[in-house]
Order: sequence, then structure tokens, then C-alpha cells
Amino acid sequence: MTENFVGITDTGRVRDNNEDAFIAERAKTDTFIIACVIDGVGGYAYGEVAATVARQAILDYFSQLSEPGVFDMKEAIITANNRILAEKQRDSDYDNMACVLTLVIVDTEKNQFLYGHVGDTRLYLLRDDSLIKVVKDHSFVGFLEDSGRLSEAAAMRHPKRNEIDKALGFREQIDTPDDYIESGQSPFLPGDMLLLCSDGLTDLVPKKEITAILTGAASLAEKGAALVEEANAKGGKDNITVVLVQHDKALPEPMAIRPAINQKNDEHVNQKAPVPSTDSRAPDPIVTHEPSHRQMLLTGLSVACLTLLAMSLWLLRQNQTGEPAVEKRVLSTGSRTESSQTGPTDGELQLQAALNGLTGDTLLLTNAVFAQPISVSRAVLVNRNSLYIKTQGTIVLTRAGSYAGPAIRLAPSSGHLVLDGLCFDGFDVAVSAQNQGVVLKNVTFRRCRVPVQRAILFPDSRPVNARLTGNSRLTDVPAN
Repeated sequence: MTENFVGITDTGRVRDNNEDAFIAERAKTDTFIIACVIDGVGGYAYGEVAATVARQAILDYFSQLSEPGVFDMKEAIITANNRILAEKQRDSDYDNMACVLTLVIVDTEKNQFLYGHVGDTRLYLLRDDSLIKVVKDHSFVGFLEDSGRLSEAAAMRHPKRNEIDKALGFREQIDTPDDYIESGQSPFLPGDMLLLCSDGLTDLVPKKEITAILTGAASLAEKGAALVEEANAKGGKDNITVVLVQHDKALPEPMAIRPAINQKNDEHVNQKAPVPSTDSRAPDPIVTHEPSHRQMLLTGLSVACLTLLAMSLWLLRQNQTGEPAVEKRVLSTGSRTESSQTGPTDGELQLQAALNGLTGDTLLLTNAVFAQPISVSRAVLVNRNSLYIKTQGTIVLTRAGSYAGPAIRLAPSSGHLVLDGLCFDGFDVAVSAQNQGVVLKNVTFRRCRVPVQRAILFPDSRPVNARLTGNSRLTDVPAN
């Protein structure tokens, strides 16, 4: 059987040694695929040793698990960090060694992948010929590029593009703060492809050219080799490592169900005869009776009576309360009363649950999960130190009914928010924040009176020296 994953590493055209390492193999239980790209930090001695130690630590960790979760992604990376620190204590020559990595566990049976990431190696998801960057670069230049302040071409030429903020071996405690290790999970559908790579590829080959190679007609191994070859053709200034994972299973075929056939004669209505099916997956035909005219009349009268009864009860309730049957609630961050529907919609419940259950600082929203616009009847609350909401395709948030509040509200204790690819439709206020920074990238506002409302809070009864400048629109709102 042809494997649906491949890994390849190359020293490049300039360096004498290869400080990269990778994992591309099935776990011992054969139920999931381990994919990882590790890059020894350039400029430090023995980066290749750190990469080798991290690789073995990750393999040892997952060899004991039958069904890993997002928690295990962090634990595997923490284990690798501890092994590197132990080696540094054992041999003083290793004092400055470190590495960065991106780790992925792929489960094609459950159609999902889990990821953990530290540094500037990268993870991309290819779906429908569109290449989406899943993780962030943990560097100043990477932040500028991810937030839209720096183009890809400018980032590739930036003199500080390889200066990183995070790596394994830099510090002892990487489980705190919570966002040191970026982690999460995402759907992985038939036809999808994952690309893990070191910066030896992305520093030289633009995203557009990478996409063209991945969407070509070559085999998986040939695509991996073509990516390495293209990086070398552009100078090969660093080690180049690529891991590809393809979800090569076919899309499930829809179940075929044959309709029942009515058979009549001149005297009475016969029972429907089962229709033989050539599709072994089709269920047994439904056996029904055609209703008589009397039965249809009785059914119609029953429905009419129930409808009249329901309308009478509703009118009675209106007369008793004197107001529409909607829920009213007062938000703790303001004095304005906001009315909403009697309950949240399925889409906003799913979005809020995803935020509440997020273990890293990046939330990836895909069209596979949110195929329809998310109808918002109450503010989606963000209460995290930092959050990056990224979309695959365009995800639309639309106002539900007579709801008059914001689509997204940042809690007073939350930190910075980055929104990438969202579309807000029909809100009085799309995003409401207090003193927090909000970064917008490819965000669209349709029929929104105030796209972003930011309240600037000052201490009570104390002198304030401040200068409010810029072109941002500031709207004062009451705050506790």
C-alpha cells in the first residue's frame, strides 16, 4: 500500500551540516500518523544535537499512547524540552543548544489532526487548492506578517526574520504561560493535505509557488522533492525539511433510498409492494397506505384546531405580560439593556464552546464546521490573555432577529485579539473592546454602524495625562 505521508530533509547549498530533523511515520498502534519538523536554532552550537534529542523524546512519548489528545501535544513538547535541558546540564558544551518544532498527530479515521508548535517552523493546510497557514511564527517579524503589517515578500527579505522569541532549550518552564506552546486541533477531510516545513523552505519559496507544487499531478514523494529542489534553486541558504501528509481516502458515497410505489386497483387501495433494490446499502423500502379522503379531512381539521389553540395561548400570554416573549438581559460591562432571542443559536453555541475549550491561543475556524453563517443572538465572549481567530475561507457572523448588541465582546480581563478572515453582517457594533488591542486582517464589515467600538478606561478621581491620536473611531460607552 502506498503511504499517504512522506518526509525529506536536505542540507542545502550553503551550510556544511544539517541541523534539521523530522518524523513521518505511523504510531505503533497504527491508528494515527506522527508528523514533525524540528529545526536546530541557527547560530547556536550543537543545534543538530537538540533536534535529535527532541525527535527521540517525542517518539518515546507517543509510543506509549493509543489515542492522543491536544493535552498530549503539549506534554510531548514539554518532555522534549526537559530532555534537552538534561543534556545541557550533562555536558557544558551543549549550553547554548536549542531547537524549534511543529508537531502534528493525524487521525484519518476521525478526520482530524492535532498540532503543537514552538518557534518558526510552519504548518499549512491545503484544501480545495487553497493553502492556509495554521500556526504563527514566534518572532517579531512573524508577528508583523501574521497581523498583516508586513507582506510575505517583505518578511522574507527582513534582516531579523530568523530571530525567534521561543524555542525548546531556552527556559525550564514552558508550560507557563499557557500560550508558550501553541496547540489546537482541526478537521482533516478527504482530499486535504498538510505541509510541515522548516524556514529553509519558506524563507526562499513564496506561498504561491508552494501551492502550485502541492496542487500539481505528481506523487506525494515527488511533490516533497520538488519543494526542496525549488528552495535549493533559489539559493539553498539554510537546511530544508518538508513533511507532507495526504488524506487519501475517498469521500463517502451518499446512501441510495428508493421511494415506495403506490399500487391501486379500481375497488380499493392495496398495500405498497416492496421495491427490490440493486444497492446492497439501501434500507428496506417503506411500507405505507395511501390515506382515504375521509382520513385526509380528519387530519386537516386536527391540524387546524391545534394551530388555533396555539395562537390563542400565545395571544393570552401577550395580553398578560404586555410585551413580546423575548429574553432581556443586562450585561455587566455596560448599562444598556440588550434584547435577544429566547436562546442562542447552534452556530454561536458551537463557536463559544470552541473558545471556552481552546487550550492554546489560536482558534482555526473552517468551512467544514461552519458551512452556514453563524447567527449571533448574544455576544460571543472572549476572555483570554491573547487570542488569534483564523479562518479557512470566509466565516460570516450575522445578527439574529432584533439583537442589538455586539457580535464579539472582549472581557475587561482579556488581552489582545487578532481576527483573520471573518465577516460581520448587520450588527450595530461588530466588536466591543476595553483598553485591549484589536488587530484586523482580511476582515469585512457589512452594514455595521460601528465596526470596532473601543472604550478607553481611566482610573477614577486621579489625574490623567494622555493624548488620543490617530484616525481610529472612538465611541464612548459606559463601563463599570
